[in-house]
Amino acid sequence: MAVVKSGKACLSIQNRSLAPDSVIRLVNAAPPQKASDTRVIAIDESCSSTGTADGDLRHYEIRAENAGLIPSMPAIAISGFSGSFSKDGDLATADLDADGQPEYFRFCTSSEGLHFTVWSGKPLEGRLRWHQYYYLGYDVEPTCMPNELGPAR
Repeated sequence: MAVVKSGKACLSIQNRSLAPDSVIRLVNAAPPQKASDTRVIAIDESCSSTGTADGDLRHYEIRAENAGLIPSMPAIAISGFSGSFSKDGDLATADLDADGQPEYFRFCTSSEGLHFTVWSGKPLEGRLRWHQYYYLGYDVEPTCMPNELGPAR
């Protein structure tokens, strides 16, 4: 999983082997949540915030068949998942690990950035499975709960 930047459709992910035309599933974490498919165009280091390689992250340009499907804010990206998404009210869910329990997607704000999370079970009640921070570079009002900021279990 990774976070997709808005603006130029870019993906930064800890997957250094995505081939052109690979399908990536995007989840806009702001309710009402929506899942959509996009495809990798090519490796594109200009998608990095620094324009250079960032450790384990590889940067790709992506595109959706319908440009409106790329969220206007950062989104959660999932590679290697071909299952279906469901809705639970305004929330998107998917059984990402095929264990029979749906995963849920969430984001919250800290003082200067966004925390994206994936939970097995309802957000804040279930088990935190994945977390990634996205630095905004300006102050925002914090909304995160303490259990959203720790390492995924």
